[in-house]
Amino acid sequence: KVVRKRMIIECDGHDFHDRTKEQARKDRERDRVLQSFGYRVYRYTGSEIWSDVFKCAYEAISVLIREAYNEA
Repeated sequence: KVVRKRMIIECDGHDFHDRTKEQARKDRERDRVLQSFGYRVYRYTGSEIWSDVFKCAYEAISVLIREAYNEA
């Protein structure tokens, strides 16, 4: 059985855009639209990624594998 999963990983932080209430609102709105199309959206701060990029990647991949396994 083939199981397909979709995930979008976003990097949030001041290096990428100002963290204002308006930007946060736009981010949440974007998340809802993407989720309505079946995408799981994971957001990481730039600091999280710089601190441990492998931890971030492992977390995201683990979720996809676990969900695929549960559906198979």
